[in-house]
Amino acid sequence: MHDFRRVAPLLPLLPLLLVAACDRGSSDITPSPIPSAAVTASGTSSAGSITPAVAAAPSTAAPIKPPEGPPACKAGEKKVWGSGANKLTGLSVVDLGEGRHGVGLAMGYDPYVLVVEKSGEGRLVKVAVGKGSHLAKPPKAEEGTRKVMRVTPSKVDGEKVYAFVDYHDEYKDKKRRVACGPADTSDAWNHFDGTPWLDRPEKPTGEERAKLLKGHEYERGHAEDDAKAKVDEAEDEKGYHELRDCRTFSDGGGHAWIVGSELEADEKAEGALEWKSTLMVDTGNKDNEVHLHEIVLKGDPPALASFEVPISHAFDDGSLLLATRFSSTLRVGILGKNKRLKSKLASYPGFPTIPHATKDGEDLVIVTSVAKEKGQFALRALRVPKSYELPKKLVAIDTHMGDAGHDHAHGHDDEADHHDHSETDPTFLRDTQGRRWLAFIEGKRGSGDLELVPVDEKFQAIGKRFSVLDDKSLASEVRLLPLPDGKILVVSLREGRGGTELVSEELTCNIVKE
Repeated sequence: MHDFRRVAPLLPLLPLLLVAACDRGSSDITPSPIPSAAVTASGTSSAGSITPAVAAAPSTAAPIKPPEGPPACKAGEKKVWGSGANKLTGLSVVDLGEGRHGVGLAMGYDPYVLVVEKSGEGRLVKVAVGKGSHLAKPPKAEEGTRKVMRVTPSKVDGEKVYAFVDYHDEYKDKKRRVACGPADTSDAWNHFDGTPWLDRPEKPTGEERAKLLKGHEYERGHAEDDAKAKVDEAEDEKGYHELRDCRTFSDGGGHAWIVGSELEADEKAEGALEWKSTLMVDTGNKDNEVHLHEIVLKGDPPALASFEVPISHAFDDGSLLLATRFSSTLRVGILGKNKRLKSKLASYPGFPTIPHATKDGEDLVIVTSVAKEKGQFALRALRVPKSYELPKKLVAIDTHMGDAGHDHAHGHDDEADHHDHSETDPTFLRDTQGRRWLAFIEGKRGSGDLELVPVDEKFQAIGKRFSVLDDKSLASEVRLLPLPDGKILVVSLREGRGGTELVSEELTCNIVKE
C-alpha cells in the first residue's frame, strides 16, 4: 500500500474512443439521480436489508424477433429491489461460497450488496461505511462530484455485509481523490489526494518540484523468469507517482487485491521528464504495491494513456487472471501466487469495452465487446485453461444460429452478416447442469434489449435466443447467477419510472433448436 497524500492525485481518466468508448470507466453513461431516500422500493428502509417489490411475471417474456416454436425459457418470480441504481458503478458479482453470491452496486453514492442464497432467495443490504472516513463524506454539490466506480462484496457475517468501494472525488479546484479499499474502515488500501501535476496552473518548481519527484517504495513484479532475484526486495524509486485509477477484487474467501494504473515521471538530463504509465497490483494497506508492466509515454507533457477498466479473477490454485485496456487493445496476463507476472502481457487488438471474467469448469473465460463502425459493437471471448496458456486471438461470439437476416454467407460470424445491429456488454454463466449461457445487450449500449442464448465451449450459439425483457423495458447491464436444477437468476439494471431499477428474474430455460 502507498499513501499518495504527499504527492498529487489522479489525472482525469483518458477520454475514451469518442462514441465507441462508452463504458463504466467513462462519463458517457451518467449515474442516475440520487433518490431522496437510499432506495425507492416497497418496504424500503434507509439502511440494512430491503424487502423487494414483487411483480407478477409473465409466463414468457415477449421476444423482440419472435422465433417459431416454443420459447426457450419460462419466467418465474420477478423482483424490483429498488430504483436510483448507479449505472456507472454497474454490477459486480462475487462467489461467496456454498452456493451464495453477492452482487455489488450503488444506489446513488451509497454501496449496497444483493445477497443471493443458493435457493435463489435474496436480500438487498446497505453496506456499513466507516464513520468519519473519506468515503462517508462525498463532495458537496458546490465543491465537486463523486464517481463510484465499483462495489465488491467480500464477506457476509449474519445480517452484516462487508464490501470494498472504489471511487473518484473530483473537485472544482482541480483537486482529486482516488481511493480503493474496505468500506467499513478509514484505511484505503491505495489512494491519492491532491492536485495532479499536469492540472496545476503553474509548472512545479523548486522545493515543490523536488517533493513531487521524491518517489516511493514499491516492488517489481515483472515476469517471474526475469526477476527471481528481486521479487522479495522492495525498491525505493525516485520520480513522480500519481494513481489514476484502481479496482478491487475478491475471491469471496477472505482474499482481496487491487489492480490500478499510475502515471509516473522520471527526471532526465537538464530537468526533462520522461513519463510512463504503470500497471500495478496491491494486496493490502500494509503491503508494498507491485509494479507489473510499464509503457513509456511520448512527450513532456505526455500524450496521456493509462491502463483502464481492469478486471481480475482467481484460478483455483490462487493464481490470478488479469485483463485491462490500454489504448485500443485488450491486455491479458497471469499473476502467480506472489502477484508477479508469469509472462509478458498478451495484447489483443480491437477497442474493448469493460471485460467480464468468470469460471467455466477448470477454465476461466473473458467475454467483452469491441467497437465497430457507427457506434456499434461486436461480442468477443477468450478462454484461458488451467495451464495458463493464453490464446493467440479473441474468438468472435455468434448468437444467431443462422436466423433470419443473418445468412452467414461470409462465414458463421463474419461482420458482413451482422452489420445491421450491435451487441455489447456480455456476461457468461455455466449453470448447475453444465450448460453454458451468454447474456448481452442488443441495440443501443447502456439502454438496449436484454438477450440470453445458449452457447458451446467455442462461444457459438447452439439454441434459440430468449428476450428477457418485455417490449417496454430497456437494460444497461446484466449478470447471471446459477440456481439449483439448472435455473438461472438474471440480475440487471433496467430503466423504470423512478430511474434505473435493480431487478432480478428467475428463468427456467431449455436448449431449443431453431
